[in-house]
Amino acid sequence: MTASFALNENKITQKDQTFIFNYRKSFLYAGAAFGTTQLAFLKAGVDTMDAYGNTIGGNAGFLYPFGKGTLVQLDVLALKPSSVKDTQQRNVNLGLKIEVDSSLTFALSKRYVDLILGFKYVQNTATVDGSGGTEKLTIPSVGLRFGANL
Repeated sequence: MTASFALNENKITQKDQTFIFNYRKSFLYAGAAFGTTQLAFLKAGVDTMDAYGNTIGGNAGFLYPFGKGTLVQLDVLALKPSSVKDTQQRNVNLGLKIEVDSSLTFALSKRYVDLILGFKYVQNTATVDGSGGTEKLTIPSVGLRFGANL
C-alpha cells in the first residue's frame, strides 16, 4: 500500500507478507500469524524511516451464514514486529499492528454472483529516534464476486 500526499509531499510505503494458520470450530476460528513487514517514510523527499522486521501475532474471527445466501464475516489480526532494523541504523520502533476486516455477502444468484459490502480498519504505530505517531486507515468497499458453486 502506498499513499502520497500532494499537500505536504510526504510518501508512506508499507509492504506486509503474513502467513496465518487457523483452527476452525463451527463458525469461529482462531490461530497464529507470522511474517515480515517493511515501512518507509519520505518527508519532503528526505528518507526519514526505512524499517523492516519479522512479525508474530494472532488472528481470530467468525464466518456466519444466515438466511439464503447471506454471510457475515469479522476478522481481527494483531501483529507485533520484532527484530526491527532500519536501513540507516536509526533507532526505530514499530508498534502493534491491528487490522479489523468485516464484510456482509449477499447471493445475487443461486450459484454465480455475490455482492460483498465490506469495511476495513488498519492501525500502525511507529517511532523514529523518539518521535512518531499512529496511522489509522478506514477503508469501505463494495464488490462483486463471480464464480461457480459446484
